[in-house]
Amino acid sequence: MDLFFSLFIDAILTAGIYVVMAYGLSLVYGIMQIVNLAHAGLMMLGAFTTFELVNRFGIPSLIAVMIVPVIYFFVGMGIERFLIRQLSVDRRKGLPSLLLLTGLWLIIQNGGYLIWGADQYSIFSSLTCYTINIGVITIPVLRMILFVISIVTLILVSLFLNKTYLGTATRAVSQNVIACSLVGTNVNRTSMISFGIGAAFSAFGGGLLSLLYSFDPEFGGQFLLKSFAVIILGGLGNLSGTIIGAFVLAFAEVWGAYILGNGWQSAIAFSVMLIVLFLLPNGIIEAFKRKKEVIKNEE
Repeated sequence: MDLFFSLFIDAILTAGIYVVMAYGLSLVYGIMQIVNLAHAGLMMLGAFTTFELVNRFGIPSLIAVMIVPVIYFFVGMGIERFLIRQLSVDRRKGLPSLLLLTGLWLIIQNGGYLIWGADQYSIFSSLTCYTINIGVITIPVLRMILFVISIVTLILVSLFLNKTYLGTATRAVSQNVIACSLVGTNVNRTSMISFGIGAAFSAFGGGLLSLLYSFDPEFGGQFLLKSFAVIILGGLGNLSGTIIGAFVLAFAEVWGAYILGNGWQSAIAFSVMLIVLFLLPNGIIEAFKRKKEVIKNEE
């Protein structure tokens, strides 16, 4: 029973970070129908920016990681304004935007090699090795703090999307761009802010992960694949599904690693993704909705 609770807590704490990691990718796709492969490069930059803020400027790691999304919100708006917007509207949702953002990812990655080299970097703080013991259960304090930060951030973004005029406009643009233009919504500004929020989450996820894992310029690639796994599990562009997908992936990884060993962790995660793609191609949320509709019709 103690082992069960230990693995359960580990999965919960991991899922909180996975939600933030994948949320930006899901947000950009849900609103703009763009697959942002530059997500990996932004995660890497978020990790190294956190490192520089901590080691060059002496900013505490938890404060540094909160500064990162503010910086990359404006970077993301610049990417949308000066790169994505140069494509015609019909080309933004297809292969041209995919190739553009893939190229941007490669530029960011190679820029990382030029600036930081190929060495592995790590960020240590007084909280890195600090734990709380509850009976035989050990909880890493840093991971618990990062989990709380992740949840609070998601609540704030949810409030923004549901309680503010700009958030309402953002959700409206994701449903019908033409109708929004006809009623006077500034679609370009809304898209720019949406991409900025997505980039902020990408970098924020990289910053959070940099406090737990070592990193190098290849850092974002492995977590890009996991981000895709999360949003596929939850349903592409479904923001609430992203949360469910993160928890499913985290639990699959933690329990799979315990049963088969750590070397199988990634393989298990992607196996779960492939199974869901085969059985539930529209994600877990849509499957539940369809099941609910079938039960309702039968009644």
